[in-house]
Amino acid sequence: MIIIDLQGPNGNAFYLLGLVKKFGKQLDMTNEEIDNVLDEMKSSNYEDLIETFENYFGEFVVLQNKPFDYGFDDDDDDKYDKLYEDEIWDDETDEENEIWDKILD
Repeated sequence: MIIIDLQGPNGNAFYLLGLVKKFGKQLDMTNEEIDNVLDEMKSSNYEDLIETFENYFGEFVVLQNKPFDYGFDDDDDDKYDKLYEDEIWDDETDEENEIWDKILD
């Protein structure tokens, strides 16, 4: 079992997205399946990204110190997003996405 502390350096969204590619290949997922998981993870906020990751890989990975374990709820979106504003997907350019794809491969 792999344990990831989301409050540590491996808790950022890009690290988790990289693990999807790594674990997906190890689990013989097709590229299309991996891309679908990545798209689903990027489609919303950090909390949903975590939940999606756990849905697919929770059998192998334990995510500790989730922000919503500390009393955040849907009414706290502004406060929650402020904590993770560097993870907002709309700010990424195609060039940044290409760079991250190269890094995460």
